Amino acid sequence: MYLKNNQYFTFTVEDQRLALKVEEVEKVIHAVYVTPIPDSPVEIEGVFEYHQLLVPVLNLRKRFGATAKPLEVQDVFILVKQKDGTLLALLADTVEGVLEKKGLTKADTEADLAALSEVHLERAKVMRDDSGILLLYRAEQLLTERLQHYLEGLMEKYSES
Repeated sequence: MYLKNNQYFTFTVEDQRLALKVEEVEKVIHAVYVTPIPDSPVEIEGVFEYHQLLVPVLNLRKRFGATAKPLEVQDVFILVKQKDGTLLALLADTVEGVLEKKGLTKADTEADLAALSEVHLERAKVMRDDSGILLLYRAEQLLTERLQHYLEGLMEKYSES
């Protein structure tokens, strides 16, 4: 299937629908055991090995202040490539699929925006489709500067060993 840059990969975290540009998504895999990292930020669930690469896991529930829950078999990891070429796994609840940009309209009414947290309003483009509100992100927007620095240090330490 030929994927254009006007398509979005959609998924859910708690009751929020999120989307990334299709070209940012490397692969989706079932959640696997994650090794916790001592003293890591709360949003970093841990790491796992994928094809001999160390992949950190960003827990999007914790990142967005949603209700935390333990990792479950039906959870998914969305693997995205970061700017430095390393992989990052986004822990999500479910995958919806691929959506065409032309089916989206800007969500700008007070009712649309009222239910969203400040975290989403600062970073996401808020859109609407037939199924409701959809938060469009670029993968890099999911990380705060603090998390980005932590992950850079972690990957640097890993590459030295």
